[in-house]
Amino acid sequence: MKNFKKIFIFVLASVFGLNVSAQSESGNIEFTLDANAYNTKTSDGFGYEFSLSKRKGVNLSFTSDFDVSPGTYFGLSLRYLHENENRIHKFWVDSFYQATESNLKTASVIPYLRLGKRINLTEKLQLKTTFSVGYGFSKLNGSSEYVGIETGKPDYTLGGGIHLTQYISDEVEEKFNFINLSVQPTLSYYFNSCFGLSLGLGGIEYMKVADSDDSQWLFSVSPQYWMLGLNYKL
Repeated sequence: MKNFKKIFIFVLASVFGLNVSAQSESGNIEFTLDANAYNTKTSDGFGYEFSLSKRKGVNLSFTSDFDVSPGTYFGLSLRYLHENENRIHKFWVDSFYQATESNLKTASVIPYLRLGKRINLTEKLQLKTTFSVGYGFSKLNGSSEYVGIETGKPDYTLGGGIHLTQYISDEVEEKFNFINLSVQPTLSYYFNSCFGLSLGLGGIEYMKVADSDDSQWLFSVSPQYWMLGLNYKL
């Protein structure tokens, strides 16, 4: 985590320490609608233990940025995330087998304050780097099931008889708030003085749950985190 913090500080200092020319002049306003959808599957297993996670989600964001000076902008953003996740965990030890399956839905709304820099790569292509501070509101709900089975034989076959030793079914519902900090690079291509397309390329992100010690650093440029956007300038 210390390395992520150093990267975060370095990128932030580098970007906002630049004095570069930019296409936009002060006083311009730009609106952007971004979207992202993903469908991932990850698994992990060793010996007699196995885990599987399937995630599907959508990520929508509406942003308004105001050019406070050539190359520098300040803005507001509202982000909505919705994710469905299926988790399975299986474990064997001697003649005992257990399995847990959870189906969870998460919905989050996050308003942000933004500060960023623009760098001209070509006449129509820009690289934007944005530092955002947000406070999010999330709701998690779903269900979880646990099954424990005694096979009757220590060789993991079922020939010795099957005995259901434990079954637990539970409903999950939780609300929590969190602080979110991020540095995100974006490529923007403008067809004319008003319209353009943008591609968010992931970045560095930090999240901390309010009133809790739970926190997480994320650094990724995986396409899973890319955001495709439509830009409009006034």
